[in-house]
Amino acid sequence: MKVVFYIFFFHTIIIFIKADNSQCECASPSPTSIITSGINSLPQCSTTSPLTPKLRQVFVDKHNGYRSTLANGKSQLPDGSFASPASNMYKLKYSCDLEKVAQEWADRCIWEHSPVDHRNGGENLYAIISGSEGKGQYFEQSIQDSNDAWWNELRQFGGITSTNVTLTMPAFNTGIGHWSQMAWATTQTVGCGFRECSRPDGTIMFFVVCNYRPSGNYLNQNIYQIGQPCSRNSSCTAVPNSSCEISTGLCYVN
Repeated sequence: MKVVFYIFFFHTIIIFIKADNSQCECASPSPTSIITSGINSLPQCSTTSPLTPKLRQVFVDKHNGYRSTLANGKSQLPDGSFASPASNMYKLKYSCDLEKVAQEWADRCIWEHSPVDHRNGGENLYAIISGSEGKGQYFEQSIQDSNDAWWNELRQFGGITSTNVTLTMPAFNTGIGHWSQMAWATTQTVGCGFRECSRPDGTIMFFVVCNYRPSGNYLNQNIYQIGQPCSRNSSCTAVPNSSCEISTGLCYVN
């Protein structure tokens, strides 16, 4: 009988050292090479990642689909109510630079977070563990499932209310750390890596790593701004030179 276990890791919280000057434990992210998501845009990155352009598109489209759902007030909480809609929610673009960083860590097959100075941003991890008979079988499934598992933390654990979206320590400890990074309104780029890892006990780990910039999960900060999704370019005020994608309610940087 084939047995498959699903495991996933919480995103590391980045804590402000001093509230008055907004110092944090992470280094400032360097500029990234950006690929814009679109129906006819299937990115090709010059990295060692096994991801195809189609799978890169899955990552960015899953993230943006969920972010749009949240922006439009259609993301459910555990009690069946809905999280408040969001203003200034930004559409993610795929970053080949972040994919390189994520792939370097995935290649190590270490089930823990990468050092902060390695990634200079946020990070979500996910893995499917199977027996040896699962070799080569869960590549695409792990890509699809990682995004869904991370986002489903909101409906499973809550952590926020319809009037309070602050990431407090109690909120984080409910188990929403992956969701809150996916939902962090001012994050603008994502890049991911994957590795099928053989383990000493004979099992196989299908390991997914996604990195984000600017990072989210700042303790005692709002995950997003409660308000109506953008309906015109002037609605997008969090980042200079922003425009509104009216169909999704997401802002984007020109």
